Amino acid sequence: MGEFMPFQPFTFSDVQMIFRLSEGQAPSQGAGGVGHAGERHVRIANAGLAERLRDHQGGGLAGYTAFLSFEDQVKAALAVLNDKANDALLEEFRVETRPGQRFEKLKNHFLPVPVRMRYAIGDSAKVFPCQYFTMVLRKDMARPRQMHIVTFYGTMGLMG
Repeated sequence: MGEFMPFQPFTFSDVQMIFRLSEGQAPSQGAGGVGHAGERHVRIANAGLAERLRDHQGGGLAGYTAFLSFEDQVKAALAVLNDKANDALLEEFRVETRPGQRFEKLKNHFLPVPVRMRYAIGDSAKVFPCQYFTMVLRKDMARPRQMHIVTFYGTMGLMG
């Protein structure tokens, strides 16, 4: 695996592979994940979203969201990773982050084209457009672009 510079655009396949490896899946095992990003932000049922919201009320979270599909999650992450506004942060991740270290600087990233997501509301969930996203990475030298996606989710707006 060669070194990649952040300005080299990610492809859908790149991001899909990073997610699948981050979720603990071999590429042949399908989509949806078994790790945090897949279980908590794609596959979670509406009742699970509502429970997470109830468990964390007062914790500064505006709401819990879930992507409608793994493909939607990958497309949104692709847009965040390829946004020129994140080039300096991705270069910082590539050069300065040590193996195993978490990188939490891709917060509140605004996407001009909204992504439809499920939001926890009361005891259920409703679908609304989402434009703010947060991605947490961990440096993993054995992964494509040395990235492990710890979590990736949408928010109802700017979060603290």
